Amino acid sequence: MFGAGVHLPNDGRMTAEDLELVSGLGLVKGLLRLDNMGRWDEVDWHELAKHLRADCTVILRLFFPGCLEPDQFVARAAERLAVILPVLGGSRTAPTGGREVLIEIHNEPNHRDGIEGWGKEIYHARQFAAWYMRVLVDLRALGFGGLGWPGLAVGEWAHGERSWMKVNRANIRASDWIGVHAYWQRAEEVDDRRLGGNWRLYRRRWPNRRVFVTEAGNSSCHNPELPQVGPERQRAEYLAWCRAASAGGVAGVAFYMLGGSEDWAGFRLYPETVRALANTDLTG
Repeated sequence: MFGAGVHLPNDGRMTAEDLELVSGLGLVKGLLRLDNMGRWDEVDWHELAKHLRADCTVILRLFFPGCLEPDQFVARAAERLAVILPVLGGSRTAPTGGREVLIEIHNEPNHRDGIEGWGKEIYHARQFAAWYMRVLVDLRALGFGGLGWPGLAVGEWAHGERSWMKVNRANIRASDWIGVHAYWQRAEEVDDRRLGGNWRLYRRRWPNRRVFVTEAGNSSCHNPELPQVGPERQRAEYLAWCRAASAGGVAGVAFYMLGGSEDWAGFRLYPETVRALANTDLTG
C-alpha cells in the first residue's frame, strides 16, 4: 500500500498544527542526528509518537554532516536507535505488523559540493561503496533491520547519480529497501525520468526491492526566473505525482518538507497539501 507523507522539519521544531497535520499521514521521515554540533534541536519523538497513526511508516535518516569512520557511525547510530525505536513502536528488526520503522543510512553522499561527506566523482562512489557495506553489515550484526540505501542527489551531470548507481550496484542489492530523491521545477518535469520521475529507473533496475522516495517536491524556489509555487499548484502537482508513483510501484514518499528552518522556507508544504495527502485516494 502506497504511503504518502512528509519530511519532518529539519530544525526539529514541530508546532501543534504540525502534529495535527502528520496525524493523518501514512508515512513520516525525520533526521536522527549522530553529531554533537547542536545546530538544530531534536524532534520530540515521544510527542510525535502520540500523534502518529498505528500503521504509519516512519523513516529515520541516520545523519552526520561529513565523513565518519564506519565503526564510529555504527556505534553512534546503535546508541540513538536503542532509545528512539521503542518510543516509535518499532524494534531492532522490521516488525511484521503495525508501525514499521525503517532506517536510511546517510543522505546524498554524491552531492557535488561534498556537503554530506563525499562528492560526485567515481572515486568518491568507490570510497562510499566500501564505507556503506561496512556500516550495513555491522548494523545487521547488531540486529537492526529495515536498512535502506540513501537517496542520492538527483542528476548525472550535476551529481554523477547514474555513475554512483553503477559503482554501488552490490550495495543497493544488499539493502532492504532503496531510497530515491525526486525534484522538479516545471510542470513537464513532474514525471521526467531524470527529475520528478527519477524513481522509474530504480524501479526498473531493482524491481524486487521496495523503493521509497525519501525527498520529493517542487524546487523552483531555487530558480529566480520562475514564479513561486502557490497552494493550489502544489496540491495538484503533488497529488498527481503520488498517483503516478503509486501506479508505478513506489512504496511511499516523504515530500520535503513540513515547516523547517528559514533557509529552506521555499520548500515548505502548505497545510492544504498535507491534508490532501492524508485524505485523498492516491491509487494510480
